[in-house]
Amino acid sequence: MKSIAASVVVGILALGFVLAPLMAGTYSGGTGFPDDPYQIATPADLIELGETPDDYANHFILTANINLNEQGPGIDGTFILAIIAPDTDQLGYGYEGSEFTGVFDGDGFLISNLTINTQAQDYSYLGLFGSLGAGSIVVDLGLENVTIITGWNSQYIGCLCGRSDGLIKGCFAQDVNVIGKYYVGGLCGHNESGMIANSFTTGLVQGQSSTGGLCGGNGDYRISAAILQYSSSTAMVGHRSGTSYKLGGLCGENWGTVSQSYATGYVRGQYYVGGLCGGNYGTIVDGYAGGRVEGDYGGGGLCGQNDRGKIIRCYSSGRISVADTAGGLCGAANTDGTYGDHGVTYEDSANFWDVDSSGISVSAMGAGLYTSQMQNQSTFTVAGWDFVGEGVNGTKDIWRMCIEDVEYPHLAREFSRIADLSCPDGVMLEDLLYFADRWQQMTPETIGAADVDGDGKVTLPDFAVLSEYWLAVH
Repeated sequence: MKSIAASVVVGILALGFVLAPLMAGTYSGGTGFPDDPYQIATPADLIELGETPDDYANHFILTANINLNEQGPGIDGTFILAIIAPDTDQLGYGYEGSEFTGVFDGDGFLISNLTINTQAQDYSYLGLFGSLGAGSIVVDLGLENVTIITGWNSQYIGCLCGRSDGLIKGCFAQDVNVIGKYYVGGLCGHNESGMIANSFTTGLVQGQSSTGGLCGGNGDYRISAAILQYSSSTAMVGHRSGTSYKLGGLCGENWGTVSQSYATGYVRGQYYVGGLCGGNYGTIVDGYAGGRVEGDYGGGGLCGQNDRGKIIRCYSSGRISVADTAGGLCGAANTDGTYGDHGVTYEDSANFWDVDSSGISVSAMGAGLYTSQMQNQSTFTVAGWDFVGEGVNGTKDIWRMCIEDVEYPHLAREFSRIADLSCPDGVMLEDLLYFADRWQQMTPETIGAADVDGDGKVTLPDFAVLSEYWLAVH
């Protein structure tokens, strides 16, 4: 009996040792449910997530800043593939792997010093996430000092994700250095059918085609559902050796909708180069570009080529140096019918470019104006632009201009993120009164610029930001 009992005890202990790793607290805490997400606090937690595809549909929250310097499996401590949801068959065509379909809440923390180096191999779908599937959500996550170096034919490259069908909101990638071939972006390589909102990038992005400061592509020829809104980029965008097509300060090519977004970075390419988008086949509304644009053919301050797409209430002010088919707003335009299966038709409404600052007096789209006209609000209100402080053109308060004869129009959301809601510049009584007038409103027409956190309503979280920046001067 004693030997049998001892054997049972030994068996139980042995089973315990086997099961211990499986039963131990996964990650740094949490259960993966919405009200108790898995806690990601260390590089080991992040790598464990990547190695556990069965968890990709769960909920995660970052609870500390994570430094990924020399944390990868490479000899030099770099990563070779995406950390989470990588492409598992790099020899095949298209994405082969398990997409991340869960929720990843950055909670305002940073992931820094991620380096992916494929050692000249043509690996694709690279970034923190290889692919974000439908239903996935990544919010409030910051990436800093990210470097991605790829092979000659690598595609779908972005610091946050290679491609996305999910929601990316309140995220940024700053001081990036990204190199790829097709669908290369500072944040996302290809936002195929998802949404990117309230996000921005800084740094350097290089690619050969469909390359942009924020995303390489927004939508595709079959899909117009992709949305890029309330976002920006100051990243420099350049091309690798070889012929390049469709490079833009914000996105390389747009088939979906780009709204209330802007870019100010320098863009250099060959064919179809634009300060905001290289090629547009979808809709761009309420946006601007201010960066210098250089290219060989089909370059414009806002868009290199608008091929049967819509551009509405946009402007550009950057210097244009394009050898052939250059335009102040758009280099080339095709007005005939629709392109692809998404049903968007050509439109050119209330668009302008600065003939003085651009150095060019012709354009395939828009109207050229002198700097003095571009820095006068009445120029735009007469054309139907909706500004803070005027009600004739609506109450969405999309644009603002606080100092005429000095500045161009800005998007109101550039300032609302720091609770500067109304003129003059700075957070003071005028902003509090503006906010109070829109308290607890929930439609674009009634919230105006007071929706500080971009959730579609004016509530306590917005007031918290107003309190944080109260009496701040910028």
